[in-house]
Amino acid sequence: MKLFFFSYNIFLIVMYAMASTSCFLAYCYSKKKIYLYSGLTFTFFILDEFIIYDAEFFLYGINFNISVVPHITYPPLKVLVTTAILIFYSLITFTLLKKDFHIKHSLFPISFFLLSIYLTTLPESIMKLECFYGIQQLYIISLCFFYFYCHKFSANSDYKASIQPYRIFFIMTFIITIFIALEDSIMIPNLARLSVYLPLQNINERNFSQDILSIFFSIMAIKISYKVLHSIFHTKNYSTYANTNTSEFEKQLNFFCSTYNLTNREKEVIHLLLENKSNQEISDLLYISIGTTKTHVHNIYRKTEVNRKNELLCLFQNTAVNN
Repeated sequence: MKLFFFSYNIFLIVMYAMASTSCFLAYCYSKKKIYLYSGLTFTFFILDEFIIYDAEFFLYGINFNISVVPHITYPPLKVLVTTAILIFYSLITFTLLKKDFHIKHSLFPISFFLLSIYLTTLPESIMKLECFYGIQQLYIISLCFFYFYCHKFSANSDYKASIQPYRIFFIMTFIITIFIALEDSIMIPNLARLSVYLPLQNINERNFSQDILSIFFSIMAIKISYKVLHSIFHTKNYSTYANTNTSEFEKQLNFFCSTYNLTNREKEVIHLLLENKSNQEISDLLYISIGTTKTHVHNIYRKTEVNRKNELLCLFQNTAVNN
């Protein structure tokens, strides 16, 4: 059993390291902050896993006694790591939903931090543990409901279409989080009984449903980052987008324009940019002045946060891949 949990810890650490590395690489090449937030999230996953690993194999060892050993290992560090993870969850959610994260939005993670600090000062009890882990799950569920609210009640059909691809992600997160809460409600009150079947030091702070959620996040991050990096390197030496007259391209273009709130005129301009047309050619084809063309191109670059045509092409392909 000890070998199993040792291997299990190593597997999770390697998985998080791969996800973190892929996200940081995607950020370096795309400069999209969501990859930075994701990479930092997995970095804190690794730190949290090291805390559990240290407790399982070094701090408690075979002398784990549920009546004398605190259930929350290294409480201050645990609270800091968990708070950081929840903050990055918020930043990722706000980025996906194209919402600005203001100071007022930090009220929730700050409240979590203060409440968690207070809980760690209380005597050990089942209620203390359930509250400590329960507020984390409520926080994640609240972010899921925030997405559902934005998707359900937004009056902007283009905006709803732009966040539609994340629906499965938030549904899966919501469902797995419910299982996390259920597992805690069963495991925490019955730790002593479960010691007959599993070593207490290995289940004291481990929630297997939480690990499933983290693995789910890791697989999604690795998959998307790989597609982003592959698209960037694959299109590195190309300046045009092939097959711009197909229905599939039109669908991708509509999605791209709704994602970045491009106007109909900017949609026409970007269509020609993807065909590698010069500003003068775009001006002639659309019957607008060269100055107006340059203004439209500048606005497109500003909205999509790119500086060159090649970067725009990569971004367009990345958006098409993620859609």
